[in-house]
Amino acid sequence: MTTSTAFRRIAIFGAGALGLYIGGRLAQAGQQVTLVVRPGSTLALPLLIEEQGRIETCATLAVGSSDRGEAQDLVVIAVKAHQLPAAWPEIRRWIGPETRLLFIQNGLPWWYFLGEGGPHDGRTLLASDPDGRLAAEVDLQRSIACIVHKSAERRDRQHVVAVNTPGDRFIIGQPQGGQDAALAKLAELMRGAGLPVEISPDLRASVWEKLYGNVALNPLSAITGCDLATMLAKPETRRLIESSIEEAIAVARACGIQTATRAAERLRRADQVAARGSVRTSMLQDRLAGRRLEVGPIIGAVVELARLQGVATPHLDTLYACASAISERIDEPTGAAIPITHEQSTRKTA
Repeated sequence: MTTSTAFRRIAIFGAGALGLYIGGRLAQAGQQVTLVVRPGSTLALPLLIEEQGRIETCATLAVGSSDRGEAQDLVVIAVKAHQLPAAWPEIRRWIGPETRLLFIQNGLPWWYFLGEGGPHDGRTLLASDPDGRLAAEVDLQRSIACIVHKSAERRDRQHVVAVNTPGDRFIIGQPQGGQDAALAKLAELMRGAGLPVEISPDLRASVWEKLYGNVALNPLSAITGCDLATMLAKPETRRLIESSIEEAIAVARACGIQTATRAAERLRRADQVAARGSVRTSMLQDRLAGRRLEVGPIIGAVVELARLQGVATPHLDTLYACASAISERIDEPTGAAIPITHEQSTRKTA
């Protein structure tokens, strides 16, 4: 397996399922990878990655404290999108003059209107960047965004399970368009680590393609406590999901995204993922773990754009209100949340 030498020192912010999976794969490909954690926190190592029935051990990962930053060649930012503004001051400590940033988040990104070229060019997307800190402080010229079509779950402190589904891929691109040598080198690096990657010439359209599913499946799973298979098998919840996706597609078109995707097509992708077993969305995983939900960037931002464009979104409005109410009742310092039993969240349907 070949590796790229463009990014010799790599730091990963966000030790969730995807952050650990990507960090583990890069480390296995021979890269020098540091998992960055909060001061006083630890990670259970070695990391175990389970995929396609095989469990591999990643023994070369290092752990660093976020308050002891060292300039890196690449900083992979895999914290949840709603946590990014608060995490940014710590991330900055790891950025040197030549550091590239790889943003891996769900939902509509904080940079959505920056350099967009439309009537709202430069507008702050409040659901993703409430105080405008990211728009003001992040250098887009050194930033690369990544849209992930890959399901993974952290089963315990050191065990990540990745689900393989046809169409899995990592879509990368520069928020302001174009392509430079760093983007090509990053694609080479990821392919060398076994991460299927595509470079997108239209990153905003790619963001929406992923979001069509997340905007409905994530909040509904957190509200109901159901995995993908359960939600998709019930006619009532499937109709709600389909109607919500149709509303998101209408918002995207109002924003100038010429998508050919239909709700039924996006549901087929979800069916493929659900068929792989009991798959829980990231938002359901967060609720079960007593963490605040990523409702702002994933669904609040779509509702924000709907109001801006004058598009009615009654189903999304309801999902947003319910998921927000649940998130507000989660007490993160104690990890206490409205309880859902494990059996509820993993029950399969025939």
